[in-house]
Amino acid sequence: MTPTLQAALSPQLAQIAAKLDSATAHSMRTTYASAFARGVTPTEPDLVAMLVTVGTTRFAAALKSALNPAGIAVRVTSVFCHGRPQVEHHSKRCELGDVLFAVFHTDAHGRTYRNSLLAQAKMSSSPVHTVAPSDYDQLLLYCFWGDFTYRRTGGGLSNQSRTVSPSAPHPGAQYLLIDDRGPGIAATGLTGSPGRYPMGLAKAQRHLAISESLGLGILQLLMGNNGRSFKDEPAATKDWDQVVWDLLRHGIRLFNQRKVGILGRPRIYDVIVNFALQFPFITQGDEMPGDGVLAAIGLAESSGDLPPHDRHPDMDGDERGASLVIIETREVDVSQA
Repeated sequence: MTPTLQAALSPQLAQIAAKLDSATAHSMRTTYASAFARGVTPTEPDLVAMLVTVGTTRFAAALKSALNPAGIAVRVTSVFCHGRPQVEHHSKRCELGDVLFAVFHTDAHGRTYRNSLLAQAKMSSSPVHTVAPSDYDQLLLYCFWGDFTYRRTGGGLSNQSRTVSPSAPHPGAQYLLIDDRGPGIAATGLTGSPGRYPMGLAKAQRHLAISESLGLGILQLLMGNNGRSFKDEPAATKDWDQVVWDLLRHGIRLFNQRKVGILGRPRIYDVIVNFALQFPFITQGDEMPGDGVLAAIGLAESSGDLPPHDRHPDMDGDERGASLVIIETREVDVSQA
């Protein structure tokens, strides 16, 4: 991103990553406790739901402690969406992704840098996971991209087509492997054992191999060493830029619709996901001038009703959207330093 952000994070990379991974582990322990209390085993949607609504509440504290002394403000905002957006790719349907991590960094001169990582979650007891034939359609999307069409996303996004280049894997879309061996095993990272972590990122390929923990991946995303950059919204008229803004705008619209009562509660989701839906919007960290990115993209706790043109006849409570984790960092203005 910028030298200031790089300089602040690089010397503490391992320590901050460990704190972020600890926050992830906390969210997973919470999930297991809730599920075991009901005599069931948590599912992949359960663990993702609690990562977004419980885990990210601790991300901001870890980042603030590292970046505030360097004159960098931090805010982490999460938006939980139930269901996953689906697309049609090469005449097959698959999920687009579970969670979009979007980074907005503003330097001391007011220039904004943006970076993104769309994660598709996959439960695995091994750091190397072989994609099953039943999941090949998803893998083909992440490996070859090209043209696809949104399906079952609702609103104004369904049936719209996009093209992502190049026709190859890219670091903006990766797999998130979640250790499914449960608590009590030190190797899972859920017990706080040094050097262990419960979620890791893997590049798209048949044999998914974790390249780094989720915590380290987030830091690399902040520093511009991972993920894929995207343009500001007015310039995002094609390719990956457009897809990122699709997911940001669609997730925000779903939150706003649910807030004003347009979308009902899901009918068949389990206790953990329904719990997460009680906290679909969480923001932690420093205040941003003019409410920063959240105001710019229409997401704030004070968000009111939607304008008439944003209402669509197919709002039936089953719309799907990727959950969002938005990380804002801002350097002190040099004119005010």
